[in-house]
Amino acid sequence: MIEILCEYAFSVIDYTYILLAFLLLEGKEIKFKKNILPIMVVALIQQLTEIIELPLFFGSLKDGILIVSFLLIIGKSFKKITFLHALMIDSLFALFLTLGITIATLCSIDIMKTFVFGLYRLCFTLVLKVFVCSCLIMTVIQFKKKRILISQKNYSIFISCFIICEIITSLISQFSTHMQMKFFMVILIGIACLILYILINYSILMKKNYDVELYKKMSDLTENQMQNFIIEQKETRKLIHDTKNMFLDIYIDLDHQSYDLAKEKVQKYLYESSSMSYQMKSAYVYLDTVIRQKENKYPDCEIILIQNIPENISINSKDMVMVLTLLLDEICPNILEKQLELKIQWNGNELSIRARGTVKNPQAVLQSGSFNYDFFQNIVSKYEGDLQIHHSENFECLILLFASKSTV
Repeated sequence: MIEILCEYAFSVIDYTYILLAFLLLEGKEIKFKKNILPIMVVALIQQLTEIIELPLFFGSLKDGILIVSFLLIIGKSFKKITFLHALMIDSLFALFLTLGITIATLCSIDIMKTFVFGLYRLCFTLVLKVFVCSCLIMTVIQFKKKRILISQKNYSIFISCFIICEIITSLISQFSTHMQMKFFMVILIGIACLILYILINYSILMKKNYDVELYKKMSDLTENQMQNFIIEQKETRKLIHDTKNMFLDIYIDLDHQSYDLAKEKVQKYLYESSSMSYQMKSAYVYLDTVIRQKENKYPDCEIILIQNIPENISINSKDMVMVLTLLLDEICPNILEKQLELKIQWNGNELSIRARGTVKNPQAVLQSGSFNYDFFQNIVSKYEGDLQIHHSENFECLILLFASKSTV
């Protein structure tokens, strides 16, 4: 009975740190109180399946399927990226587990003794779990730091590599009971580690190439935006020049006492200026310019601006312009009720941008994997902020940027 309870406790520990690594990789909030029951249930299922005596190779594959299924259910998603994350966690867990067993074998530790319940097995299992947990969490943290790119283009490569690692680790589990198979175990674990190393470096290379491509697109968009500013500046300078000349003409008419002619020119100016006058929506000139440009570009979309943003903020103006430009270009063409609520607030060192409106195709707006979505993710990462998108008919997007945490 004590042996069964110990095995069950070890399974609970395994699934706890496996779930922790998965949630870290997914970027989700860690709530162990909420997930303790699923962990205990899957650990119980694990123990019940141990009743069926299988060769270690198939037993290892069975455990892998159980782990992946558990993570997919906890993640409440069966998307490709979620499946890939679950498979990755399972492969890394199996890899570090077999690595620990291989190291123990090379250190002349009798693995067969660990199959017999007792103090020897308890100490070995605890040390092994600490090793596996540490390696797994540190690897996931490195993946997150390096922002490994997993896209539609390399899904098949990742899945193939993880499946190969899974098969290799299952073979190592089969060989672990045969001390004379040390050499083959070392060769197989070396191959698995090499595959993981190549995969990570390939992903880093893909990410660098993608960042270069993203930077080029951002530069093109910024250049187009700056051209618009230049055009507006020229138009403003022309308006100032024409107005100055007009007042000079009026002054000359008044000096010559041509009051009727001066009055006629004033009335003409008032008539012409009424058609081009506009109400300034924000003291922040970049925000005001972008809003007016988008209202002219999308006349069917009325932008209702709610803001308390000062004239100067400690957010890079280029980032601000690009975020607003791309956000409005995503939503305005898809707006249904002709009104888009744009709420922008500045709270000391925090900028929040919330866009809300009824759109005709919610899933197509800021779709995951699109250029605009990736751009927002890069900006959010730069300022250690947050991006929340609700893809429903009443579409809503919230972008939080923290000026004090900018990695510019």
